[in-house]
Amino acid sequence: MRKIITKLYAIRVISVLSFSKFEIATNNNMKTLVIALSFGLLSMGAFAQSTTKTAPAKDTKATTASVSYRCPVCGATVTKAGECSKDKIAYVKVGDYYCPDCYMSQAKPGKCSMCGVDMKKMETATSKK
Repeated sequence: MRKIITKLYAIRVISVLSFSKFEIATNNNMKTLVIALSFGLLSMGAFAQSTTKTAPAKDTKATTASVSYRCPVCGATVTKAGECSKDKIAYVKVGDYYCPDCYMSQAKPGKCSMCGVDMKKMETATSKK
């Protein structure tokens, strides 16, 4: 009877040891898998950054200084958009088109969407001789 108990105990110890070896091996494999996945995701994020080059910023002072606006009624020229203090009409950007009847402005030529009159191009002020 003692031999049977000893054999059963030995089988139990071997099965416990083999299970713990399997558990340790599984934990090591799981740790390795988690580390490999983490490294892979981090490296994908590092290489997924945009590689397109952006254009250098333009000097806004130079571009805004060259833009001028004119009053379509009196012809006053200013550097900022707004309303003419004399005529109470909105300034039109030089190069844009405006309606001579209702003074609506737009960037493209054509007919006025409000009154149907042909748009005129706002020209720069010229000196008369």
